[in-house]
Amino acid sequence: MMGLMSKLGLRGRISLLALSILLVGFGLFSWLGVQSINDSVEKILEQRLTIARIVARYLDERLTYILAQLENAADFGGFPTGEQFDSAAASLQDILARSQIEVREIFLIGRDGEILRRAGEASPVEGGNMLTYGEIRDTLSTGVSRISGLVSSPLTHDPTVLVTAPIQNGEGQILGALTASIDIDRSISGYTETIVVGKTGYIEIVDENGIVLARTKPGFPPELFERSDHPSRFAQLIRQGEATRGTCHRCHATQGEVKRQKDVLAFAPLSTASWGVVIRQAEEEALSPTRQLERRFLLLGGILLALTLFLLWMTIQSIVKPIGMLTLAAKKLAVGDFSAAIPLKRRDEVGQLSAAFEAMRQEIAKSRDELLRLYQEAKQKEELRGQLLSSVISAQEEERKRIARELHDEYGQTLTGLIMSIESLENMATPAQAQFKKKLAHTKALLVRTLEDMRKLTLALRPSSLDDLGLVATLRAYLASYLEDAGLQVTFHHEGVEGRLAPSVEIALFRIIQEAVHNVVKHAQARSVRIELKAKGDTVVAVVEDDGKGFDVDGVLKSKVGTDSLGILGIQERTALLGGTFTIKSQVGRGTRLEVEIPLRRTPLGGEIEPEGTPSRRD
Repeated sequence: MMGLMSKLGLRGRISLLALSILLVGFGLFSWLGVQSINDSVEKILEQRLTIARIVARYLDERLTYILAQLENAADFGGFPTGEQFDSAAASLQDILARSQIEVREIFLIGRDGEILRRAGEASPVEGGNMLTYGEIRDTLSTGVSRISGLVSSPLTHDPTVLVTAPIQNGEGQILGALTASIDIDRSISGYTETIVVGKTGYIEIVDENGIVLARTKPGFPPELFERSDHPSRFAQLIRQGEATRGTCHRCHATQGEVKRQKDVLAFAPLSTASWGVVIRQAEEEALSPTRQLERRFLLLGGILLALTLFLLWMTIQSIVKPIGMLTLAAKKLAVGDFSAAIPLKRRDEVGQLSAAFEAMRQEIAKSRDELLRLYQEAKQKEELRGQLLSSVISAQEEERKRIARELHDEYGQTLTGLIMSIESLENMATPAQAQFKKKLAHTKALLVRTLEDMRKLTLALRPSSLDDLGLVATLRAYLASYLEDAGLQVTFHHEGVEGRLAPSVEIALFRIIQEAVHNVVKHAQARSVRIELKAKGDTVVAVVEDDGKGFDVDGVLKSKVGTDSLGILGIQERTALLGGTFTIKSQVGRGTRLEVEIPLRRTPLGGEIEPEGTPSRRD
């Protein structure tokens, strides 16, 4: 083999190797295909057997229930009188009828097998002896309840199933038996007809003699005491209590069937009675997925074979190794590996391609290094800008807080003292000094208005309630003071933010909503404004929405920085500093909606916002 390989050229070696691999692969593919088909067949057969076992289990439950009810009815404590028998029979029929079990007749049988009474008739039944039925004979001799196969009714000679329970006295002596004639086909049809096994599949219930008790095949009810296919085999399986599945030929044709048909068959015996459940389905239908899978394997195998031969021929026509090396180099470049040089050096077209590829790699590596350097510089500058901006905002807030405190503590108290002094002067003025008193009242009104304006200015600069009462109370007071004075209808809704957030988050949200509200009053020409503040998962969301005239968002954001865009840019910067997101939607004539979403943070004192489950409130 090695000598043959050494005599072959590159084309021959590649061809021989590829053909060997092709043969091995095709053989493996064929083996896997056969295994898949066999597994598919086994799975289909197991499915049919599972259906048969389910039906058998259902029949066992129904028959066990019938036996239990019959044994309960036969528990007279002695041999019953006619009235006792009629009462027990009527009750038994009613109980079984409620379970959709059709009882044709109920007999009271003596110890010698004679029918002493039939339910509903007062006179004894003449000429009826039940010892001809083996199951009844066994019950009278052993005291064990039994279920027969399909037999002729003792009086009407209709096909039926007899269920017998012994009647015993207190010492366990057998005095007679209680026998019920059951129409088993109608009693189980409500269940078996719901089980669909394809278009050709059906269920048969057979007894130990191979006689068909019931069949679900539409249009083909069982004939009188009809024997199923393979009765001796079914009888053997029933005696042995074994289940089986496989394929078989249908031994006799039913109406409309011309040729002998091969079926998929599954059989499961019952444990309560000497019966069995047979699932039949035409093999052509049952195994159609397998046949289809087989055809697909053949088609796929042919396609793969043709494709492989074509690719083999294409590979032989090319120079495999240089192209493979270039492909490997291209993959390295694709994942960002620019360090490995392309080692291929030739004087033909492939060599020229390799040299051009190497030059491109070097240029891309230089460009990438430059981009990385510029990116790092931009990132550092952005971080520095964020730090500076955060410091500026913090300093601004502190300055606002200081000015607001001075206004409140110093000038506010001074104005309050002046008002109180004027009120004292008013009280000291005599009725003759009416003109003087009027001037004092006017001065007092000016001072009260000045004090109110200073209070609003303090609230706008830095409300002290933000530190004392939190964000919700501060926003409620601010909105009532600012928006209602502007003649706007205000709706404030908050949910899940009754606790305290981190101070930086509370300040940012207050300033964002304050700026948005200011824009509404100044520019929107709105009649109403809705403010919403709620916890959403691990974030807090603030929404300001108005019904004003709206504006062109893209136009304002892309324009040069001015009074119209500074407020929006400030909101963007505050949101970005806290790692949040900012969106604004507006159309001319349709109002504006601004929404920010900021990650929740805990206060140093542990006042944590509940992200879910907190009841909402509307102010």
